[in-house]
Amino acid sequence: MLYDHFLGDSNCIHVIVFSLTDTYDEQIAQIQFWLGVLKCRVQPHVPIGHCGCLPNSPRVVLVATHADKVGCHKNAKGEYVCPTASRVLTKAKLKFSSDINFVDRVFIMDANVAMSNDIKAFKQQINDMRTQIIGELPRSNGFLDAMVAQLPSWRRSSSSFPVLSWQQFVEYVRAKVNPLAGDDHMKILVEELQLIGEIVYLECDASQDLVILHPKWLCDDIIGNLISQEKIIQSRITGCFTVDDFQLMYPETDALDLLQVLKALEVCTQCDNEGEIEYEFPCLNFIETLNGLWQKDSKRFGNAVYGGVRIQTDPDLGGQLKHLFARIQVSLRHNVLQEAEDPDAELYQWHHGSKYCCGEMEGIMGMDRHEQYLDIKVRGPAEGRTQLFYFLEDLIHVVEQTALSVCPGLCLERHLSSCLNLKDHSKNVHAFSPLHIMRAQRNKSNCAQLPDGRTEDLADLMFLGSLEVVQNVTLGIDLPISHLTVHTRRILSNMLDPPEPMGRDWCLLAVTLGLQNLLPGLDSSSAPVNNGESKTDRVLLEWSKVAPQCTIGQLVGKLLEFNREDVVEMVLITSPLFKVMMYEDHSTDDSTMPPPTTASTNTLSNLSR
Repeated sequence: MLYDHFLGDSNCIHVIVFSLTDTYDEQIAQIQFWLGVLKCRVQPHVPIGHCGCLPNSPRVVLVATHADKVGCHKNAKGEYVCPTASRVLTKAKLKFSSDINFVDRVFIMDANVAMSNDIKAFKQQINDMRTQIIGELPRSNGFLDAMVAQLPSWRRSSSSFPVLSWQQFVEYVRAKVNPLAGDDHMKILVEELQLIGEIVYLECDASQDLVILHPKWLCDDIIGNLISQEKIIQSRITGCFTVDDFQLMYPETDALDLLQVLKALEVCTQCDNEGEIEYEFPCLNFIETLNGLWQKDSKRFGNAVYGGVRIQTDPDLGGQLKHLFARIQVSLRHNVLQEAEDPDAELYQWHHGSKYCCGEMEGIMGMDRHEQYLDIKVRGPAEGRTQLFYFLEDLIHVVEQTALSVCPGLCLERHLSSCLNLKDHSKNVHAFSPLHIMRAQRNKSNCAQLPDGRTEDLADLMFLGSLEVVQNVTLGIDLPISHLTVHTRRILSNMLDPPEPMGRDWCLLAVTLGLQNLLPGLDSSSAPVNNGESKTDRVLLEWSKVAPQCTIGQLVGKLLEFNREDVVEMVLITSPLFKVMMYEDHSTDDSTMPPPTTASTNTLSNLSR
């Protein structure tokens, strides 16, 4: 839930430890989970490398323990070897080779023997990687060294609350370390201190940014204590606390000061409970799903319009969504606070679920029972289809923006829920995949078929039947290729960069797009393949320059000309379904990451009103 505050920098070394006493499937599951966490927390940078590799891939070392328990043999160097561990590394590379920079061996050890050859080899590997990282960074100066020397005394003098506002930090540094330090020097200093793990810098919306002088205090004493099993058992099931309640939980620290830190971490947010100010911690909310929140109501919703979206991701990364949900609930509450002037706006939250009401419109979101996808449903009066569409878009926007902030490397897919199933309150609501919707757009089809044979209008599925919205959108298939997200571009590079037995790779794509003149320059590239720019991405960039209005649909057509249906499927699955053109149009280039494809950038219910 909070790893985004500490992970994501490629100038760090990440060690993943697993036990050889676990079954092979358990080892694979554990390693893939943590590799997925790392992948999701890294902001994809451009230029995209060969086969979709990132220039800022995190460095990872795998360590297998309990070699003595499973009877591993030693090689001529006196180091343990284990075929199972090697297979684990091979499988991890197969899935995450374009996302993770792996060390080419697994360090197998008996952790009880401190001076074994395996421990020495591991230490040497870490030292070599450290030397490489330092060599790639700007050289540190006396300013950083002097600051590091000062930090221990600062921590001792404020042991109960080692936190400074940005202004206080600047004043302290100028008073104790260097009175001539300018604002630019201070920014560089903070970046360097964060990189070496000496501080944590937290951005705040409403007040000054905060500098945590003691990361261990934050992680162990505060976060670790807050979400510990003991604290969860003692806490209220609602996850809501008054300032006095919180002061009793942390008597050695001023509660309001500590709550500001937790708000900056997006662990909690302030809310009003019948006139009393409380702080809501969704991660501590264990209220079960309430009955009667989404039932048939012929009086209020007899002729209502229903709509919904199912947010999904890579099945192997689906578990990331459930860890995001508490942060999504914090964002929802934050948005509702901005709507405080609206007396009809109400938000109810429970464990992995939220319901938001605004006037005659209702929206509900929650995780499925297997915690693999997130469902969002809305309903409202038939005469308010346009307002209901934007109400749904605002809810989706909260989810997508939270995911972009917490897990920028996570690729989300919008699956459109059946309006008919939702209105019938069916137990199993069918969701049309983006592949289904985009194919229908390409085939100029106006409807989609349910498994029971009934058909639904695409305009109802995508725009809740609003003619006003229909007149102001561009369908995904007609969007310029500049709207391809960095995730889609990486997938294209991964599938088309490698040589294909029948020659259906980036080279044939360039020929099909009429860019034969580009081939000599790309083929003669002297840069190493693994470090070079993706040739597929370069081809698409050049095509967008030659034909600025080239669309996703045209790209799909060109790919089908040389029978790459597999690539077409991935393009259609990961591309935006539509773009509402009444908003400021976003564009992308080769040096920036594409923006989210959601249309609304407003707080909840602004457009609805």
